[in-house]
Amino acid sequence: MYLFAFGLGVVSAVDVPARQTFVAALVPPEGLSNAVGLNSASFNAARLIGPAVAGLTVAWIGIGWVFIVNGLTFAATVVALLVMRRAELSDVERAPREKGQVRQGIRYVRGRTDIIMVMVVVSVVAALGLNFQMTSALMARVEFGRGPEDYGLMGSVLAIGSLGGALLAARRERPRLRLVLGAAGLFGLSSAVMASMPNYGLYMLASVAVGFSQLTMLTSANAYVQTTTEPFMRGRVMALYSMLLMGSTPIGAPIVGWVGENVGARWSIGVGSIAAIAVAVACTMWAVQHWNLEVTYHRHRPVLEFTYPNRVNSRDDAVLRLRAQQIEDTSSQP
Repeated sequence: MYLFAFGLGVVSAVDVPARQTFVAALVPPEGLSNAVGLNSASFNAARLIGPAVAGLTVAWIGIGWVFIVNGLTFAATVVALLVMRRAELSDVERAPREKGQVRQGIRYVRGRTDIIMVMVVVSVVAALGLNFQMTSALMARVEFGRGPEDYGLMGSVLAIGSLGGALLAARRERPRLRLVLGAAGLFGLSSAVMASMPNYGLYMLASVAVGFSQLTMLTSANAYVQTTTEPFMRGRVMALYSMLLMGSTPIGAPIVGWVGENVGARWSIGVGSIAAIAVAVACTMWAVQHWNLEVTYHRHRPVLEFTYPNRVNSRDDAVLRLRAQQIEDTSSQP
């Protein structure tokens, strides 16, 4: 089981960034943000249906056979890819194979403080706030005295909010960094409310807002990174992004588990709530100081308005530095 789990992780490390960047080839460039949101929406629609189907299948043929059936269903995906009309795919600029591509990707990200901020927010929230398999099990068993069926229902209700967040993000043609920061702060607040709910019904109701803010943050972050990254760098940047997103959750899981066991089930959610609020506030304060960000609150129209009066276009600046470095590397070769 450990070997198969390790193999699945290795395959996912290749599959996830490739699958996410492939979305760019399926739609015109102006529709990329919407496509990323719809991709997340379809994923969460499957999360709504999947637990119920899996439960019926387990009762029908047993747990082990469910894994085999799940593996066989990938044949449909493979066939769909094989029959896809490649001539209708959008052209995406590809980087030539050469040495130092990983270093180029890291160098590019280092020159983009906005992408670094997105990665920091997502990795912190994922590490301490997205361990729902563990925290929901603790809440269901310890706090509410519920069984496996009610635990499965928690995931489905959480996915309802996630589906709403993904659909909202899909409506936006141009994702903004402020949406990522705002959604991270909202996730922290809503998860704090959820953790404090006194009974199972109210906990389920509060989890809808948690799912909504969680997927709004993740979908907006994904779309922001993809749409603001140069096409020839998109694969490498998304690989770094996926590494932080998927790798930070298992790193934070032992911390969350220790808190749940020694402090209490509610605090296993609370630690993620505090971390999400802290990172959202810290990143906003950093932006105000370094990007000359102005935050204005409209009382009659209750929204926050962000403006960047003197902000340097870090994206163009990073691209110019990267191009200059590539020219320098090429000219230095014999």
